[in-house]
Amino acid sequence: MTIAPSHTKRCPRCGKAFACQPERIHECQCAGIQLSNAQRQYISEQYEGCLCRQCLQESQTTDLPAQQPLPN
Repeated sequence: MTIAPSHTKRCPRCGKAFACQPERIHECQCAGIQLSNAQRQYISEQYEGCLCRQCLQESQTTDLPAQQPLPN
């Protein structure tokens, strides 16, 4: 079996380069990051493309306060 090469991307939040593996998502740097639907929506509205693991982890608590309601 051939392993697909990683794709180097730049995080739109911090500018850090990271490997993205959409073909093997279970091995991607984002695998295992738990985000709520509201957090996913907020991130997709604020940034274009994937975020690095560190920014995803920080976004769990800093980008979307728990009390902030989603817009209607």
